[in-house]
Amino acid sequence: MPGNKKKSRRGNGEGSIYQRSKNQWAAVLTVGTKPDGKPDRKFFYGKTRKEVAEKLRDAQNKLDVGVMPGGDNVTFEAWITYWLENIIKPGVKERTYKNYSSSIYLHIIPGIGKIRLKDLTEEVIQTYLTKQSESGNLKRTIDEETGEPVPSHGPVAPTSIIQQRRHIIAALEYAVDKGKLARNVAKKTKRPKVPKKAMNVLSDEDMEILATKGTKYRYYTAYMLTLTTACRRGEILGVSWKNVDIGMPWSAVDKYFPWKEIQSIKRWDTVALKKVLEESHIKLSDYGYVSILQQMTDETSAATLDTLKTDTSMRNLVITEEMILLLIFWRMQQNEERRKAEGKGKSYNEDNLVFCTRKGTHVIPRNFSKMWSENIKSMGIDHKRFHDLRHTVATVMLEDGEAMNTVQEQLGHYDAGFTASRYGHVTAKMKNRASERLGERLKAARGTDTPEESEVPVSDCMEPENGKIVEMKPKTDTTTLSAARKIK
Repeated sequence: MPGNKKKSRRGNGEGSIYQRSKNQWAAVLTVGTKPDGKPDRKFFYGKTRKEVAEKLRDAQNKLDVGVMPGGDNVTFEAWITYWLENIIKPGVKERTYKNYSSSIYLHIIPGIGKIRLKDLTEEVIQTYLTKQSESGNLKRTIDEETGEPVPSHGPVAPTSIIQQRRHIIAALEYAVDKGKLARNVAKKTKRPKVPKKAMNVLSDEDMEILATKGTKYRYYTAYMLTLTTACRRGEILGVSWKNVDIGMPWSAVDKYFPWKEIQSIKRWDTVALKKVLEESHIKLSDYGYVSILQQMTDETSAATLDTLKTDTSMRNLVITEEMILLLIFWRMQQNEERRKAEGKGKSYNEDNLVFCTRKGTHVIPRNFSKMWSENIKSMGIDHKRFHDLRHTVATVMLEDGEAMNTVQEQLGHYDAGFTASRYGHVTAKMKNRASERLGERLKAARGTDTPEESEVPVSDCMEPENGKIVEMKPKTDTTTLSAARKIK
């Protein structure tokens, strides 16, 4: 219509000022678009037009030099913060979010956060990652002279750098997806190499010591259950009695088992326990099952039940009659503790967990690991992590000829290839043994086993010399013979 002016949309960096009320003015500045595609606007308020005009000009200057994120001047700090809080946080568990935020806020933002998103290059990111591996650790130590926390300037662990690189790549990939960048420059950076840790497993002697001397420690049954199932620490501490199947309900066990007779026998004497049960005409199954459906975590000072890390972690594991008998002893001990607690009017083990503290509360995983370390030290076993019980089971299974996918399912790994990569040293040993056995079979099939000295053919012992036949002694490679003896 005549006289009507077409209203133009303001571009990035342009602002407007208007009066909101008698005593308040406002200014709005469009700084670009948010990662979700919506306009990103900043508002400023003041009592006079002059006041907000000054605020607007100051913001426009900051926008031009990249101090204020927006438009082409958005900083990587603003971008990765938005990505973390709005894209990642809603879809992950609390502990995963904490791991992300720790990596981003303590390392990435202080390192390259002030650089504009569009100015990030492969060289900039690679330089940052390299510096992290050399002296970029932001951990703090207490200065002995001042007593103040100071940077430790220690190198960041390769696994932490790999995690940082993964976050940078993901945040930039989101920028590419939103049209903020043409390509993801972080993808071409080099992934740090993580030195492989030597697999630390319990020897046969260690396992024997643990099985015999470990009976005096509270969580002996947890140690044995781990040594027969290869469960993770959190999984063992998260097992519920309702998920332990021994062929009869635990309520029936509590009601019908001859507990007075059981209490009279030596604790953990499974032979005597089985005899008592048979005399009471109670027949146990040869095997039982433990269903792994949840885990115990310790994100804070308290321990909480949580879902498992992945769907493949959910699994049913076989337990033997011996393990069932140990669990019956443990059930008896737990029931005694329950009666004492409830006699004092206190609750006990409300989540019906197989393993809990004497007071019936959740076992904090890190405290459990500390007790494990103290226990095996007092038993005379060289330092082993509790997680090494898991490695021990996997190693024994592989050396006994179990298929890789069977071990994978036992451990709850998402992929058999991952299992193979973790236990490559075991499979290499198995291949050597297999090759030796195949070689022995081949020699036997061809009839080329090393004959006794008296059976050496004449043609191998004699050869002509000046027209005469002379005796020759069979040649023996002493080095090879010595090595063979060592292998045997």
